[in-house]
Amino acid sequence: MALILTNAAVLTVDATNRILSNCDVRIAGNSIAGIGPAGTLTHPGDEMLDCSDALVMPGLVNVHTHAATALFRGLADDLPREFWAGSYRIPGQERFTAAQYAHALRAACAEYLLNGITCIAD
Repeated sequence: MALILTNAAVLTVDATNRILSNCDVRIAGNSIAGIGPAGTLTHPGDEMLDCSDALVMPGLVNVHTHAATALFRGLADDLPREFWAGSYRIPGQERFTAAQYAHALRAACAEYLLNGITCIAD
């Protein structure tokens, strides 16, 4: 049994960055098992997901996240550039515990996944 993304527009990352229209994508386990014209990859028992109004694309990679400080977002956005010259600490950051950083990291990762980011370098 596999998951079939049906009728999808597929953004490739091949040498020419093609966009394939009206395709099916077969996902078996954790792997893409095939991409083909709509209606050609389905087997009995497969789960179908209509992607007629969707773009199927590789996951995004965020290489500069500061994920553990997600809960500080907005606290220092308005500080002048000179503030950051002597320190990379957000005001109040020193009071955060390891457990609070873990919660912030989990929240950030959930947000990333909801926005199509599948890999981070933190």
